[in-house]
Amino acid sequence: MQVTISFLPVKLSLVRIPRSRLHKFYHPLLRQILSPKHTFLNVTCNELELSILAESQTLEDFESVAESDRKKRSRSPSRDSDSSQDLDSTPSPPIIEEWDCVQVCHESWNVLQIDSHSDGIDKSGARVHELSAPLAEAGISILYLSSYLCDFILVKSTRLNEVVNLMVGAGFDLYPSSDGRLTSFSPLTTPTSPEEDTPSIFDLDLHSATGAVITRSRTSSRQHSPKATDFESPTSPVRAPSFRDTSSSSEVTEVTVLDPDLTCVGLSEESADIWTLKVVKLIAFPDLIINRSRSSSRKNSVEKDSAQIPRPMGIPTPDSSDDEADEEHASKRDKVSSNSCVSPTTPISPTSKPSSKDRVSFFSFTRTEEGSSLTTDVSIVSSLFPPNERHMLICTDDLSEGEEDQDCDSSSLQLSGPLKCLQIDLRKFGLEKHGLVNRYSQILEENGINHMYSSTFKTANLLVEKVHARRAQELLRTC
Repeated sequence: MQVTISFLPVKLSLVRIPRSRLHKFYHPLLRQILSPKHTFLNVTCNELELSILAESQTLEDFESVAESDRKKRSRSPSRDSDSSQDLDSTPSPPIIEEWDCVQVCHESWNVLQIDSHSDGIDKSGARVHELSAPLAEAGISILYLSSYLCDFILVKSTRLNEVVNLMVGAGFDLYPSSDGRLTSFSPLTTPTSPEEDTPSIFDLDLHSATGAVITRSRTSSRQHSPKATDFESPTSPVRAPSFRDTSSSSEVTEVTVLDPDLTCVGLSEESADIWTLKVVKLIAFPDLIINRSRSSSRKNSVEKDSAQIPRPMGIPTPDSSDDEADEEHASKRDKVSSNSCVSPTTPISPTSKPSSKDRVSFFSFTRTEEGSSLTTDVSIVSSLFPPNERHMLICTDDLSEGEEDQDCDSSSLQLSGPLKCLQIDLRKFGLEKHGLVNRYSQILEENGINHMYSSTFKTANLLVEKVHARRAQELLRTC
């Protein structure tokens, strides 16, 4: 596996918004999307929650709400005091469950960008498994994000130097870099044998704006696949409790296959001003996209049926000019709706909660200085980017069957066919729980199921080919 790992010169914070309260946070969320410059930004949403990974100083809007929720939760009466409260006529404050709280992880995170040189998305599962293995073995918890252009490993800043030493021991070399890219400098650390101690790099400033790059140039004899016991190593350091209680329960893992067929596409930076507003529409006004997509599907279905049913004599065939007029009218209507809805100056009502049938089950948007990626419902991407606008996408293979797209790089390797998201509820674990990424990835990789991975605050989301979704679900339930 040929990869380059770059350390992005940024520190991130992690925010969680319950899906049920998302409509109240459109304004600060869209501010993140519309910001013109991002060293790193990821917004991932599923049926349970939305997570934001962004530069710490840009997430202040969520701090006050998270603190207020924390105080309300701390004032919530305990179950043991229910009997005494029955005698007290003073009404108690409403109880806020932890699952319904907005949460901010105050520990900073560092980003390791994984660039593949040869295997593209078709080997994404192997990358997730191999790169997460040494970190799982060492007891280091991580978040993992797959995108169209590259992958990202997110680690707590307090453990960054450990991660670098582990990567060096796994066969990578560390290079200095002034721009976050690989240079021709000699390796800074290169252990020559397993008997040698891994050189310490604690004197290297990995948090500076210059960044650093590590690249694999050899195979270390230390490298091995983690065993089951590696997930719960008795020598793992004891960490402070996180937002969720660690559970040793042997219950069956809750794995849900989300309904929509998904696709993952790259976004051209040349058209960023245009597709940014489309992402805004996806997040804040999904009903406009979904209704339009459904209307288009119904129209195509009617046209298909009409073409197959012979017309009685004397009934004229609809004239093409009528279709063109209808399309022109629909185009004008959609243009007016789009312009009036996606403007960044349009006020957004916090009470305009979309109905469950109109909301998007899953999307993941990643933006860095080097490129952007979007993963969501195939039909939504097709609606947001009609054929005449698909030059904004790096590849559109999954958007329409049988449609040749000259703008798609045929050498790009993808998971074939539409994808399904397997959503895993991790609320019984904590952010310090290590080995989860590697555990889920390993069981799919060993059973020949390629996959992509998207971490959120309290869930794991594994994207697999639609044909493998049910088998993958059964495998993951046994983890």
